[in-house]
Amino acid sequence: MKKILSLLLAGCLAAVCLAGCGNPAQKVMESVLSQAGAGGENAKPADANTPGGGVSTATKSYSEAYTLMSNITSGISDVIDAALAKHNESLDSDDPESLSSVIAMYFLSIDFAFTASLNEEATEEILGAAFSFLQIEDFALTKNAPHDYTLRFTGASEGNQFEMHAQYDVGTGALRYVETKDGALKEFVEFVPLGNGRYVLQNNYQRGVVEYDGSKVKSFTLSSASGTLEEGEYYTPEQDGVYPGGAGADAAWVVARGDDLAQRFVYDGSSLQIDTVDFMGSKKDMTIPA
Repeated sequence: MKKILSLLLAGCLAAVCLAGCGNPAQKVMESVLSQAGAGGENAKPADANTPGGGVSTATKSYSEAYTLMSNITSGISDVIDAALAKHNESLDSDDPESLSSVIAMYFLSIDFAFTASLNEEATEEILGAAFSFLQIEDFALTKNAPHDYTLRFTGASEGNQFEMHAQYDVGTGALRYVETKDGALKEFVEFVPLGNGRYVLQNNYQRGVVEYDGSKVKSFTLSSASGTLEEGEYYTPEQDGVYPGGAGADAAWVVARGDDLAQRFVYDGSSLQIDTVDFMGSKKDMTIPA
């Protein structure tokens, strides 16, 4: 499901670029295609020095950290999608054991994808072209410090003021993205390498600790919170942020809200534990082969 939505976004970007946005917008389009698993200039080639011949897990910029995170989230989707498909293949959709109504879309963000090309060489012209086809005319890029960027613009439909603050920490390889709308938190994303192939991911309502070897996702613990941002039940960067070092972030941290969580997935390399309510309102709590 995540890949389908990402590809739909990429298709929209492609259509606009073909209509005349030119090469600058094409660069950002390719970054979004990369998130969708469809290649692009940010997609990393096979690295013979990386276990399994996968992508390099060493990063030097925000855009490289974004790409690494995208590779990991795509790997998460692959594991879940494959396990669900295998489990459901011999079951009717109305079978109580069927998981065909389970939806798992982790760390998917359209707004976040527009920062995929940020690095020290990024220019206002390149990024502004991508925003121009959304009828945004006042886009501005500010480089606050090395690897620290702020994007500002006015929404085309209702005139809301948006600000995207994107940071990359050279020492840890972590990134943080915080977006506000009229000064209020709209979205945030954190990606923090913990070392030894382990990574922390967090946004407004999801958390994850993932083991990734550069070739495949080997294990993970994921959760989704319930409630709404307005009700103060989601995570915030001020209260819950772990950027840049990931202090305190582990599997227990992921599921710290316990029964208040809307969804939990645990993958150990061979099986997938699922605890969720599907979109039909049915409780699903089982372990399946993966």
